Amino acid sequence: MDTLSFYRDMLELLPKGDLQALLETAHRYMPFPLLITDATYQLLACFPSDPTGDYYWDYLLQHRKYDAELILELYEDKILQTADTHQQPYLVDWGRAAQDFPKLVGPVQIDGQTEGFVALQYGKGECPPALLEGMRILQCACQILFQQRQPRSNLRTIQQKAFAEELLRGRIHSQAQMRKWQRTIGFSPQGAYLALVMSADPREESTVLSALCRQLEKMFPEQFSLILDQELLMVCCHLQPSAAQQIVQGPFQKLLERFRCQCGVSAVFSDLADTGTHLLQARAALRLGRTGKLPHGTVFPFPRLALLALLFDGVQHTPEANFLHPAIPALAAYDRKHGTDFLTTLRVYVKHLGKSSSTVKELHIHRNSLPYRLGKIQQITGYSLEDFQTVLHLAVNFYWLNWETDDPKRG
Repeated sequence: MDTLSFYRDMLELLPKGDLQALLETAHRYMPFPLLITDATYQLLACFPSDPTGDYYWDYLLQHRKYDAELILELYEDKILQTADTHQQPYLVDWGRAAQDFPKLVGPVQIDGQTEGFVALQYGKGECPPALLEGMRILQCACQILFQQRQPRSNLRTIQQKAFAEELLRGRIHSQAQMRKWQRTIGFSPQGAYLALVMSADPREESTVLSALCRQLEKMFPEQFSLILDQELLMVCCHLQPSAAQQIVQGPFQKLLERFRCQCGVSAVFSDLADTGTHLLQARAALRLGRTGKLPHGTVFPFPRLALLALLFDGVQHTPEANFLHPAIPALAAYDRKHGTDFLTTLRVYVKHLGKSSSTVKELHIHRNSLPYRLGKIQQITGYSLEDFQTVLHLAVNFYWLNWETDDPKRG
């Protein structure tokens, strides 16, 4: 390969910004099928356009994009995740999409984010250094053209991206800041908002979140999003309050399951300047969901987990003796010594808010036995079950202990 001539030809094409012409020229130096896609595998250019016998390659040529099922296959086969770990072109010869038709892949990265791919259908065997160098030249040319593809003449689009980053990084705190941005980008907030924080498996790279983000842009066209510290932050806009919570069910939940991602969801809010607070809500719900102690799921709404989130932050570094009401260890010690079950009686009684009928039903005891047990509990502990602070403290303790033990039999 005449590397200098290849460089010269690529440089001459760059001012035209034509990806298709770039591939047609590259094919003269590297006579293999070539294509370019964006990060969601939307086909941007290919040469030649004839079928190759490779199902995955030919599917792109015919449909111009991969559907969600094929993208999921790339994720499951660890192909999608490898892009962020490579800056140079590399051989992909594993997984359903490449084991029979290996490909040289060059990630097109801008500001550290993978925005697309250039691929060469190579075949089996070791790649010669000259071919790898040619792919590197093509990869660099694509990176320049991808940057040129940004709508530089459309200042509003750039400013909207800047606004999204400032908002989701928590740098907009006041109404004065918000009004300034609204005047700049022509954005008039209305309706309700919902903050989402999503994460993938910690072993995966940010390419997974990039692909998920682009899928969600189609699902929720009115939103701001940002990938930050291995999390995808998103604020969905212009929602109807009555329908806001429903958006995180159905297709959204299925999409998360496909990418093996989890999501914390804030309460609905009406003031965009409160985004930072609600992102904290969503992140707290996600943190609880990722402990694995909540019922299995992918979406964790903060309104249902607010008390647990409060306790989680407060109790994690608090000695148990400073958190538990003294009645609990006192009853536990008495039960161990005498073979009784007064602690369970107290827990069930508090859980049912002092309702005798519900308590005796769950404990499977006669209704006349409950007053005796409650009297005995108060005698052993020295605390009255008619004192609000005592009952509240016990309720909070039992709520936390039930979650902490992860025992589904405990109510």
